[in-house]
Amino acid sequence: MTWVVINLGWIVELTLRYLVLVSVAIVVALLVSVPVGWLGNRWRLGREGLIALVGALYAIPSLPMFTVIPIITGAPIRSMTTVVIVLSLYGVALLVRTVADAFAALSRDVIRASESLGYSGWRRFWGVELPLAGPGRRRRDRRGNESGARVNLFLQAFARLTDPANWAGASGIWARWSSSSRWRSWQT
Repeated sequence: MTWVVINLGWIVELTLRYLVLVSVAIVVALLVSVPVGWLGNRWRLGREGLIALVGALYAIPSLPMFTVIPIITGAPIRSMTTVVIVLSLYGVALLVRTVADAFAALSRDVIRASESLGYSGWRRFWGVELPLAGPGRRRRDRRGNESGARVNLFLQAFARLTDPANWAGASGIWARWSSSSRWRSWQT
């Protein structure tokens, strides 16, 4: 515990650096993935190909990515620029499909209504499509949270089953199981 107290300034400095690095990468990934996802939604014939191509970035391991990006950009391998570019590419790979699906979930009636009101393409994007695509993303996130909760419940149950303290003693699983009527009838 004394190490934490002695090095608290260093810990705070590294935490702030990390937060800046990740925040910049998330913003860049969002700024790139929204137009690419929108383009993927508008370009029906190449939608799956574009999404697969961008999604393939996620399959590239990070070590080769960290060695290739400095060759392309000329930045040092351990620079903030290299890290932001790599993290942003991984973020774009994850977000493009979600953004394209969110734009695809928009009601065609709403888009036609905005066109009949005289909205230009740019104004329709900012005033109608982008705000309405947000709830679609939240709906998918809620589904992701539900599956995350199920995984958490499984992991908690697994941890309880594999914890030796739960198997030993008078209140352990083994004691409860062996005292059940089914176990006793099988023994005799």
